[in-house]
Amino acid sequence: MKLASTTCDDSLNAAFASNELGRICRAIDVAVRRSGDISEIARSAKVDRTTVYRAFRNEGAPAFDTVAKTLRGCGGLLLAMRHARDGRAPIPAA
Repeated sequence: MKLASTTCDDSLNAAFASNELGRICRAIDVAVRRSGDISEIARSAKVDRTTVYRAFRNEGAPAFDTVAKTLRGCGGLLLAMRHARDGRAPIPAA
């Protein structure tokens, strides 16, 4: 499975940058639906299909491992990057 498009990537990046859990979950839900068969994504992620449905469509807070595994199942990768405290561009890794 691969993430559906650059637009999807941009939406995920913007959602994570917002630090708003609801927005992040909605973006992941869209990525999952655009990536194809949810059963295949769940199998690839080693997460129960029902867990994938519930984790990102409800107002709850999915476990971090569910987020990371689901993104990986869609062909995505979750990366962390330090940023300047004043909101400027990210600080390059050493």
